[in-house]
Amino acid sequence: MNLNNADIFSAIKCHGAKEIYNGSEGIMVCFKNGIIVSDIDDGQRVLDLLYKFGLENTDCMSLKNRQAAEFLKEKLGFIRLTPCSQWVYTKDTEPDFDPCGIEPMRREDIPLAAAHYRTLGDNTEYLTERMEKGRLWGIYIEDNLAGFAGIHSEGSAGMLEILPEYRRRGLAFRLESFIIARLLDMGAVPYCHVIDGNQASVKLQQKLGFERAEKPAVWISK
Repeated sequence: MNLNNADIFSAIKCHGAKEIYNGSEGIMVCFKNGIIVSDIDDGQRVLDLLYKFGLENTDCMSLKNRQAAEFLKEKLGFIRLTPCSQWVYTKDTEPDFDPCGIEPMRREDIPLAAAHYRTLGDNTEYLTERMEKGRLWGIYIEDNLAGFAGIHSEGSAGMLEILPEYRRRGLAFRLESFIIARLLDMGAVPYCHVIDGNQASVKLQQKLGFERAEKPAVWISK
């Protein structure tokens, strides 16, 4: 398995992405919501392709090259640049875990979840959309939300948050193992993007058995 491109090929196979370019330089795919993912290293080439296919107004992209991402951020007026490492789960079965208490996220708990998951500001609308798509789950203790995780719109495992009073109980391991199981059931390759500097998440991915790709996933967004 090519760890660097696991996200791209899983996106095409299982997450509704359309391959819009495949050449010697690399691949570019586009999701229905407009997200672009590409492994082309040349920022100018990516820019040319975006204009060629009328995708220059995209709000969000993921690239495998930091310089290309910085180039496009400047040329297209993106606001945020978020460098991440890509971690890929290469096994055929999920880790051994206890699924007790994990269930689809309850709508009434979205405001609480949004108060803790603020990667790009207020994510209430996004979490609601993921919940409605059946791609967001909570772990409940005594009927109270203790944490949550889900599958992002481009297919990565993420949105993993454990509420402060429930940390250090192994809940993050259980939740992400559950997400791995769901992705495997879909026939997808489980992978996630860890924001640079998040050592706690890196340790969790290693414990779960993920392998780190050589190339990063650099997100730019408006």
